[in-house]
Amino acid sequence: MSQKEIVAFIKIGEKKHLEEFYHKGLIYMNPINFFKNIEDGKLRGDLHEGRHIVSQGDFIKLKINNDWLEFSKQKNQYFNCQFYQEYAKTKGNIFSMYTLFMPKEGELVSVDERNLEFGDYCLVITYTEEFINRVKASFEANSIKFKCGFVDYYNYKIFSGKAGVFHKSNIYDYQNEFRLFYENESDNPFSIRIVSISDILKIFKSQALLDIRIWRK
Repeated sequence: MSQKEIVAFIKIGEKKHLEEFYHKGLIYMNPINFFKNIEDGKLRGDLHEGRHIVSQGDFIKLKINNDWLEFSKQKNQYFNCQFYQEYAKTKGNIFSMYTLFMPKEGELVSVDERNLEFGDYCLVITYTEEFINRVKASFEANSIKFKCGFVDYYNYKIFSGKAGVFHKSNIYDYQNEFRLFYENESDNPFSIRIVSISDILKIFKSQALLDIRIWRK
């Protein structure tokens, strides 16, 4: 899945939702429009979720009443402007988890405190490959195709190029997101039951994540 060594997947959220995940293996996936439309201070919400192309703008013109105002990098070094495009409206459902990676040599890894805003409890999955295998088996048993992978974070101030469901602005890079994506034509939530996963995960209060320190000499 990744050249980086994974320590664990972590799902942070409300206790009642995580208990359904733990005891019943219920994975709840929100539609892309949920993330585009929710206003929560750029925690889950991302207006540009699923955009296909990101382009940097060199200048813009605005008309206010009868006056034209021009803003450009040439005139202002702090000017920054992006354009986002979609070939067609991207539809589908997303399930997200935080990824705790093994640090590189001489590096210290900890969980960014901002992630605790997702909820008071967390599920920690240390058998990550086994978890993905069980997810795949459940989707295949229901004849559903899905994709999974790590989100690639781009520097929104300089990046121009192709993007997509597995690309996000580096505003969100503290979330270290691994996501499941089920592409379909519905704008409704979707849920699927993963059989027997309580043996490969543990539930904790999310505050405990701040005590995690992983150091590689």
